[in-house]
Amino acid sequence: MKFVAVAVASLASFAAAMPADSTTSQCTPATYRCDPGSNPSKAWDVCNTSHQWVPAIPPTLSTTVVEASPRLSSQQQQQQQQQQQQQGVAQMDAVDADPQPQSGFVARLPAEVRQLVYLELWRAYGLRQHVVHHWAGDEADAEPAHFCHWPCTTPFEVRDRTQEDIEALRARRGVALGREMEDAPLGHDLLSPWMNHRMCGRRAEEAYGFEAVQSMMTSASSCWKKGGRRDGETASSRRAPYLPMLLSCKLISAECLASIYEATTFVFTDVITPTLLVGSCDTAIPTKREDPPPNAPPALFAHARSLEVSLGANFSVLLPCTVASDRAPGSGPPHGAYDFHWLKLDRFRSLVRLDVWIAARGLALRYDKDCDFVCANQLDVAALRRMAAALARVVADTVTLSMPLCPGVGPADDEEDGYVEGLVAAAGAPGFRLWKRGTGDRFHPYMHQLRIAALLKKDDKIRTSEAS
Repeated sequence: MKFVAVAVASLASFAAAMPADSTTSQCTPATYRCDPGSNPSKAWDVCNTSHQWVPAIPPTLSTTVVEASPRLSSQQQQQQQQQQQQQGVAQMDAVDADPQPQSGFVARLPAEVRQLVYLELWRAYGLRQHVVHHWAGDEADAEPAHFCHWPCTTPFEVRDRTQEDIEALRARRGVALGREMEDAPLGHDLLSPWMNHRMCGRRAEEAYGFEAVQSMMTSASSCWKKGGRRDGETASSRRAPYLPMLLSCKLISAECLASIYEATTFVFTDVITPTLLVGSCDTAIPTKREDPPPNAPPALFAHARSLEVSLGANFSVLLPCTVASDRAPGSGPPHGAYDFHWLKLDRFRSLVRLDVWIAARGLALRYDKDCDFVCANQLDVAALRRMAAALARVVADTVTLSMPLCPGVGPADDEEDGYVEGLVAAAGAPGFRLWKRGTGDRFHPYMHQLRIAALLKKDDKIRTSEAS
């Protein structure tokens, strides 16, 4: 274990210190050079300026052996340079590159130990990562639309900690239900687009400012990282280890690519990001809206093992296939949202865990039209059984859902939280668990968007109700 710790420390320093334009492999003798694609500096530009998750690695990572040669005349050197330039493209597209087996890290450590080393690298940065889509900004120098990642520090829970914290505060203050109360931090949490990941949102706000939490959805804004950190941390101290390891030698790059996706839980806090990443419903039925093509790395479908999704109560109004008015005439009835077919779970070949948290309120609005939608607390027992059966078919091991449910479903007392018994066996889904969070929220924000509430000085207002 001591040797593994030393190896982890060495690779961690390499990942943190590797310059953005470096193409030299640190895992092999100095006579080897790894060329990660035809323009490696561009890959670093994408990572450092757009904060993209894990960019696609060029399929050919050619390795060139630099050997000592006898002293040449200037004319001979010029001729040699011309020959090298002519052969450059051919070398870059050469067949299977040398995996550099002479590296001590590869030659002496078994694959199982290398996997432990990689795991400790990812763990140091966070094994849970938010994936957030950011739209292009309106400024002339704005970045294009892209995906960002943000370390997640909130483990999945079926309970609603925000509602529980407000209830505890109300009890301490002696505020009667039905009266308003004031508390700025908890008022912001109620309006946070990060929902049950409110603490992750607070960290993002501390690091990058109010823009990280002021929208109706985490994907409803341009990139809030563009202005740089405001908490005193430097970019180099927070640099993710992923790309430096992927730009090492071919063998380590392939091992790390699989290891990243296997070890990481990918967390989505809105419906837009996953549908833009994996693609919306791919039915042949035409729709009026034309969504951009999906941008999912193939390794996500091949190796990802754990997903977490947090959704607003009205998430289905943003799914074109579920809204009747978004569909072309004669295209058939709208699809149901609660079988989660729009997540493309059947394409994830290694998925063993799915956690879904559905809020009792929806912050997102559509200004173009009024859309009908079904809330989670409107689903009857038959609909819940269909949902359980659909998810059990595509997730190998564990599915956990937390949502408000209608009266009569779950615990005998509708005001109590708890797991819904009897649903699992009836649906034939042994790994399925459904937690009922009452029938709705008892505490509500004054407005529907934090930015507007802050402008009106109402962001600290909390409304209470006698019944959820």
